[in-house]
Amino acid sequence: MLTKQDLNQIKKITQDAVKDGTKTLTVDVKSLKIDVSKLEKSVSKLEKNVTTINHGLKKIDKKFDDLYDFLDKEHMSLVKRVVRIETNLNIQPLADF
Repeated sequence: MLTKQDLNQIKKITQDAVKDGTKTLTVDVKSLKIDVSKLEKSVSKLEKNVTTINHGLKKIDKKFDDLYDFLDKEHMSLVKRVVRIETNLNIQPLADF
């Protein structure tokens, strides 16, 4: 049979163990909060960079669209001119490749 003193010693040992575990968990939680804070800052920077990159890509897409439109108009203009020249000179068109 356990005496009151034995029970108090067991109680003290378990309380100390719980306190030590709680301290360790508290330190771990603080460390994790710091790590999460650093990650949030990094993610924020990455989001800004991605926004900048997307803006640049939109500008590039716009420039390519303008270039394609220009080249398409120039090509169609040249085709019309060649057809008119072939017609005026009675030249048979070359086979399309």
